[in-house]
Amino acid sequence: MTEFSWGPCMPSCTLAEYEDSQACGHDDVGVRYCDELPIGGEEEHVWHPCLEAVCVHCEPGETRLCGPNTPYPDTIIPCGLSGGVPIWHDSDCYT
Repeated sequence: MTEFSWGPCMPSCTLAEYEDSQACGHDDVGVRYCDELPIGGEEEHVWHPCLEAVCVHCEPGETRLCGPNTPYPDTIIPCGLSGGVPIWHDSDCYT
């Protein structure tokens, strides 16, 4: 794997840090995550840009049920990163 960094905006992180978070922003009120970034056919690990804490709806590794307003309410879905942003991977709630 090639050593890679976007400099101060997206510094490199390690596979061991994947899905870890760090405080960031003014007075450390935000959070950023180590996630994969596809570069030239390889997956590099970088610290993605800082998110305001209000934008973080789940933490990677958390799980929840789909809920009553879906076709599969008792299906367990995970929270994971997508482009450095934690999201509920809810596709199994509908298929």
